[in-house]
Amino acid sequence: MSTVYLAKPHSMAWCLECHRNPENFLRPEEQVFNLDWKPDDVKPVEFVARYGQPSDAGEDFSKKKQLTQTEIGQTLKERWHINPPTNCQGCHR
Repeated sequence: MSTVYLAKPHSMAWCLECHRNPENFLRPEEQVFNLDWKPDDVKPVEFVARYGQPSDAGEDFSKKKQLTQTEIGQTLKERWHINPPTNCQGCHR
């Protein structure tokens, strides 16, 4: 059995980092459980066909060779309407 370890601290700062900038952490839904996933694995043509691209994109993503985590995350954030609370009261009531 593999050793379990704490990769990130479970502090409020860790939670808020994702709540404030979810685009830095989002990935395609079929990759959520793939621990080896990285943005380089995304094929731009397939990604754009399935998810589209951010509304503020200045160029056609399907013509790019690679997408960045921010481009992927921003697209998914808009498509899935992700707008997490950024203050403590959002989760701690």
